[in-house]
Amino acid sequence: MVLTNCVEMETFRSRLKNGDIKKANWQELYILTRHWKSDLEFYIGDLQFLQRLIGKYSIWIEKAQNSVAVSKLLSDLHQLSDDGRKILDKLQDHLEHLSGLMNNDKGIDPENFIKTHEIIEDEISQFVKSFRNNRKEVYRLTEEIMDSEDLTPE
Repeated sequence: MVLTNCVEMETFRSRLKNGDIKKANWQELYILTRHWKSDLEFYIGDLQFLQRLIGKYSIWIEKAQNSVAVSKLLSDLHQLSDDGRKILDKLQDHLEHLSGLMNNDKGIDPENFIKTHEIIEDEISQFVKSFRNNRKEVYRLTEEIMDSEDLTPE
């Protein structure tokens, strides 16, 4: 199985090479889903680190408008992190169902599983897009604050 990165209208998707999950076997979907899980764990860890970093250094910001912007940014980071954890929880359940399908568990509907897989794929794609937009905002705001604040030690 080969994974490809597909860029469509600024979205990111890791997919099977042929792009059709209905033709994939359960093992291929398991590998892809584990890849998604690993990516999500990385993104969530990155967001948590960034929240701590911004929280720690925001005490040096003196201008009210910058403080308000940083507070909103921290709130957005927290929300995005929560969204990622919710998707990660769904993904963990999904992996358990997939494991059941791989073991021929007759209690799991394959068609419903595939529909859920596609929904989770879309949620991850949207999360990655939001993550990237958030990261652009972090960079923009950081530059703006660095230009407008006197951040040199006295």
